[in-house]
Amino acid sequence: MRFITTIGTSFVTLAVFTAMAQAQWTATVLHPAGFSGSGINDIRPGQQIGYVVFGQEPRAAVWFGTAASRVVLEPNTFSYAQAAGASRTFGARLNNTGSTDPGAWTASPGAWVPLNRGPYITGAPRASFANSLAGILGDGVVNRAALWPTPGSAPVVLHPTSASVSSSFVAAMSADQQVGNVFGEVSPFNFVYRAALWSGTAGSFVELGSSSFVDSYATGVDAGVQVGYTFSVWVDPVTGDGQLVPRAVRWTGTAASQNIFGPPRSRAHDIHGGVIAGVSNSHAGLWTGPDFSRWTDLHLLLPPGLSSNSSAETIWVENGIVYVGGTAGARAVMWSGPLADLVGTTCDSIDFNNNGVFPEDQDI
Repeated sequence: MRFITTIGTSFVTLAVFTAMAQAQWTATVLHPAGFSGSGINDIRPGQQIGYVVFGQEPRAAVWFGTAASRVVLEPNTFSYAQAAGASRTFGARLNNTGSTDPGAWTASPGAWVPLNRGPYITGAPRASFANSLAGILGDGVVNRAALWPTPGSAPVVLHPTSASVSSSFVAAMSADQQVGNVFGEVSPFNFVYRAALWSGTAGSFVELGSSSFVDSYATGVDAGVQVGYTFSVWVDPVTGDGQLVPRAVRWTGTAASQNIFGPPRSRAHDIHGGVIAGVSNSHAGLWTGPDFSRWTDLHLLLPPGLSSNSSAETIWVENGIVYVGGTAGARAVMWSGPLADLVGTTCDSIDFNNNGVFPEDQDI
């Protein structure tokens, strides 16, 4: 397998995908005809969870591997499906008061089972793991991160009791951790989003964002590793102007563990099975390797002319197969292929033809 290597200031990007790998990996456009947009929020083998856009409103939807398999779960109501569960799909829908109800659709469209939202008037599950859910609850003024240990249980409010936190939400969860964001005034007139980590209780809250002046977002978690993105100054080499741009980042439980591993204009969105899904310079892709410096550009698998931009939003690894859900333009897309294509071949040097001579033209 041959790599195209780009060396940046503090990272090495490896765009994998030879003809051999592309033959095993596929990109499936799930966007159905007759809708103005669609997207994938969660993915499992054989099932993709998300939404279609009818006019300008989203409708919760689920797919089973093809565009034609699309089922709209809530055909007539503003709604979105956010998380996969055993024999049900979790999400939220608009009620007649203008608030969103958290709940689940069972096997057939319109078969809605509400979640317990306690004293709150609005809410939405945003993530699931096994039989647990996490997301957000609101009272019309403050939004609060929340956890449902089971679909039938009362919610556990994770919102931290801190003067600098005015709102919070959970974006992703693993077996024992939840990640998301808190927002609030960290100093006079300075309001910042900060990446957040919980372990099942409000008292377990850990602020992952390492800066009081720059936004950071935690969007995925698996096996004690949290991923997301933060912002740093990038200087345009042509104009010399500096600007804040996103950079993919990972943590291992503390703000001090923050490691920015992505190039400028990158975001990490999810992690599972040691693979990080996200976007870099408007291309969907995956990061792998011990330090996640190896980049696989999934955009290269899209049909020609589909879109100039794409994003990998969610990932699941099972039985040696990687499933990735995301978008290309405003169209739902699924990528899938062998995990071995991402991690089975290493690139310890740039002597591609292994003749012991580097550099030479054959290595380019």
